[in-house]
Amino acid sequence: MLRCVIAHLGRSGGMLPRATGTRTSLTANGKHSRRAHKYRLGAKQEAASAQKVLDDKAAASPYADAWRTDCSCIIERIPMLHDDPKAWEIAYGKLKEELDADQRRPYPAEFFSGRDEHPDDEEEELPEGAQWFEPASRRTPADESGDRKTNHRELAQRVFLLVKKPGVGDEGYAWRLPQMPRTDPDANLANVARDISEQHVGEGMATFLISNAPIGFHAYEFPPDVQAEQDRFGAKTFFYRFHILGGDAAFDPELVEDFVWVTKEEAAEYVHPDYYAYVSQIL
Repeated sequence: MLRCVIAHLGRSGGMLPRATGTRTSLTANGKHSRRAHKYRLGAKQEAASAQKVLDDKAAASPYADAWRTDCSCIIERIPMLHDDPKAWEIAYGKLKEELDADQRRPYPAEFFSGRDEHPDDEEEELPEGAQWFEPASRRTPADESGDRKTNHRELAQRVFLLVKKPGVGDEGYAWRLPQMPRTDPDANLANVARDISEQHVGEGMATFLISNAPIGFHAYEFPPDVQAEQDRFGAKTFFYRFHILGGDAAFDPELVEDFVWVTKEEAAEYVHPDYYAYVSQIL
C-alpha cells in the first residue's frame, strides 16, 4: 500500500491562511465562526505530520536522491452556464411573480382611454419575418449521446481532462491527469507544467496557467520493487491548474492512448480509488 500525503494550497494557488492569532471566518449568515479556521488548522497539522514521517523515512533510506519530482496539469473547461435552478429557487420565483402581480399599480385611465383593449391585455406584434426568442437547450448532443471525447458537454459544470498512458492496461494507475517527471532539476516547475500541457493537448488548444504556484502536492512512497528499479524512495507531484481559452486538442499518441473530458464525479469511474481520494480534493 502506498503511503501518501496531500497538501491543498487553495484553488487560486495561494497558501491557506496561517493558523495564528484569533482570526475568524465569516459564514453565510454574517456571523463570525472559528469552525472553518479550526478545520483548516487541523488539516494542515495532519498533512504536515504525515509529510514529516515520509521525509524522515526518505532521509533514512539508502537513496541519495530520494524524491522524484513530478508535475501534473489540471486542464479544465470552466462552466459555461449557470447551475440548474433548485426547487426552492423556482418556488421563490413563482411566489415573487404572484406578489409583484398583486402589488402592481394599475395604469392610469388616461393612458388607455379610447382604446379597445387594456395595455396589459394587448399582444405584441412582431415585424414580418421575425420570431420570438427561444433559448437553446442546456444539453448538448454530447450529453445526449454520452460522448466524453469532447469538452462541449456538461456545460453547467467543470470538466477535466483525463488521459491514459500508452502501453498500460486498464488496471492500476493507467488513467490520471496529464503528468510527467521533471527531468531538469533546475527547471522552474510552472514552466515544466506549461510544457506538459502543450505536449499533451498540442498547440491547437490555448490554455492559461492561472498561477505560478502549485495548488497542491501529493507525496507518496514507492513500492519496494519500484524503489529498486528507479533508485528513488518516492515521488512528489505538484499540481497546476489550467483553464481552456479555446481551440481543439491534438493529442500526441506517444503520450496519450486514450482521453476523456469528465466531471469531478465522473473521474471516479476511471482513476484508481487511492488516486481519486486526493485528486478529488483539488479538482
